Amino acid sequence: KMERAHYNMAIAYQCTAKFRKAIGQFKRMIPLLKKRAVYSEMHIIYNNIGGCYLSLDQYEEARIWFDKSLDAHSRFDPTSPVGVLLMNIGMVSIKLHQFVEAVQFLERARDEFVSTQGMSSEYLEPILNHLNFAKDMIKVVAEGGDTTQALETLHFKPMHSGITGD
Repeated sequence: KMERAHYNMAIAYQCTAKFRKAIGQFKRMIPLLKKRAVYSEMHIIYNNIGGCYLSLDQYEEARIWFDKSLDAHSRFDPTSPVGVLLMNIGMVSIKLHQFVEAVQFLERARDEFVSTQGMSSEYLEPILNHLNFAKDMIKVVAEGGDTTQALETLHFKPMHSGITGD
């Protein structure tokens, strides 16, 4: 299938840090999926596009795509796991200095992974690290401090979502 080829190429680009090329491949999938009415996979594509923009430090654009992903998830595939997306939204919220919102999304991601995979989830450690960081930043802001230096040293590796099946 054509969208599978685009998806595989996009993931290859994403894994080799060719994020703009990955974005192009993911975006080529959108009309193909819509044409076939395969809406249940849209949130996965949108999440991966957002992850590419997050890797490119284009935080506002990343947030737009993550929001599209969350909307598509709730509309077309509400029973599938959404922890990776919630974690990505938490990470971009930190970069956008939206620390309270980051805590909310990261706590939801943590809760989902603990309930579905237990404490052994590979995602749990980065979620907890980002969650603690966001909480620390809330304290810094409350005390009138500057978060700029701390944010400059923080680097994220966005998580991509996978499409299963053929």
